[in-house]
Amino acid sequence: EIENNNQNKIDIISNIPFEQAIFIMNLICPKQLLELRLVCKYWKLVISDASIWKNFIKIKPTNHFMYNFKSSLLNKKDISSIQSKFEFYSTEIQTNNPFQTYFELIKGFDLRRQTQILYEGIEESSNDHPSQTIKQTLKKVNNTGLNDFWSSKGSDNEDSEEFLIYSLRYKANIINQVEIAFYRAAYQTGNPLYLPKGFRIKIGFSKSDYHFTSQIYETQQNEGTYFINLAPELIVGKFLKIEFFGRTQRQPGDDLFYTVVDYVSVSGQNLDSIKSKSELYNSIINYCMNKKGYQELISIKDNDDEEELIKINNQVDIHLKKKDYKTASQIIFNAPKGLSVLLRNNGAIECFLNDKDFENINDLEKKPIYAYINELIKHDCNFTVEETIVIAKIAVMGHAPCCKLLFSDKIAITEELGDIVRKVSKFRFIAANCYFNCLKYSKLIDLYIELQMFDQIVGFALQYSYQVDFCKVIQKMKGSCNNEKILKFARFIFQFSNVFSIDIDQFKSVIGMENIANNDLMQHIDNL
Repeated sequence: EIENNNQNKIDIISNIPFEQAIFIMNLICPKQLLELRLVCKYWKLVISDASIWKNFIKIKPTNHFMYNFKSSLLNKKDISSIQSKFEFYSTEIQTNNPFQTYFELIKGFDLRRQTQILYEGIEESSNDHPSQTIKQTLKKVNNTGLNDFWSSKGSDNEDSEEFLIYSLRYKANIINQVEIAFYRAAYQTGNPLYLPKGFRIKIGFSKSDYHFTSQIYETQQNEGTYFINLAPELIVGKFLKIEFFGRTQRQPGDDLFYTVVDYVSVSGQNLDSIKSKSELYNSIINYCMNKKGYQELISIKDNDDEEELIKINNQVDIHLKKKDYKTASQIIFNAPKGLSVLLRNNGAIECFLNDKDFENINDLEKKPIYAYINELIKHDCNFTVEETIVIAKIAVMGHAPCCKLLFSDKIAITEELGDIVRKVSKFRFIAANCYFNCLKYSKLIDLYIELQMFDQIVGFALQYSYQVDFCKVIQKMKGSCNNEKILKFARFIFQFSNVFSIDIDQFKSVIGMENIANNDLMQHIDNL
């Protein structure tokens, strides 16, 4: 509403063409639109237009969500004549707006819940070594170990195909997102990324029969991590199959093509979590009952998933309340196959922490976190991201055992780890490794400048064809280096002037040549 000169309120929406009103409503979020429908009948008519809700839901016709509706007529007099059929998981619902109906069905239900539901790797088409199996892809970490990935067998055929099959946590899982990270071999010349040409995912209740098949996603050069968002389609299943098509990278040495996966992560939730949405829940159950494998799954008694997990959590809580931290830690690490990893990936270490643990390490041996770390060392397993961060925060305070752990090959390499440990001089090479492996090259360059490792900046730029802004590097050098060192670095850079793209005028300005009596360098730059 706006006010005219006579201070009377005017309803703009009701006084502009229908298509313009639709355009305005497209700029408003769904939650507010549901409230704005109550303003008046005409606003409700505009907001009920299917084209608005179609933009928000962004859902395509699939076997799970099907619709058949005629495009909205822009003439508002004819808008009530729209006839639509809305079919969700084989349940037909008559409605004038399938997209709005769908939104109202799922409102209040968080489609972006990030619960990890990947449970177990059960089959692979091939592997290059017994230590490079599908099991290595269950850890969502970037480890420095050379075998922390799955690798296909080498092939001289760039069109060869591979697959991986996973079991998910519940009998019926709503899969919201699948994340696939391909492996970049930082220890090989050229830092190669072992991508397939494309991939797709399949979901079903039997590992031999899949009721959902995605499109084929083409990979992009130098893009290692891919997110496949399935929400809000509510795809349900027990097994996930990832198919890889073709290969793009030969391995130096044997000159064979490989596809290599660093990790796979799947977020979603138990189908039972939407039982309160009875219309939605029952329609999905009816759909699932007709799919191969579902009835066999629901006839199996739960023994190592939700019920077992609740039981383990209760046992841990009991011992934490008794302050028996050693036993609580042992229960987590001795849990049945898969559940221990699940507990640790979901932040089990946080149960052993309090706000004062990072203030004083003198009496760390008496704190709950010490029992957890001891159990972690005893089981000799790779650390989760959360565990690595906690160990790093304790290590930077000078705790010797945690310092030793940081130098092991068990840590999870992340950008956050680099940010924490770069504050301590003896850990700065770990920070450099983190930034390098996480492709945070600008932070790596900044770290080299802090360490005054200027030759390494040039070496890195040459080896990996990385475009360094040397003007910015010199600008930062001015805060910690004298003119002699700056000029020495400038001469070194200009040995590779045919390789680097340098703005000569800007370079001279940043160095401050007018204030420096160094004619040989000045003449060299002018000649360039």
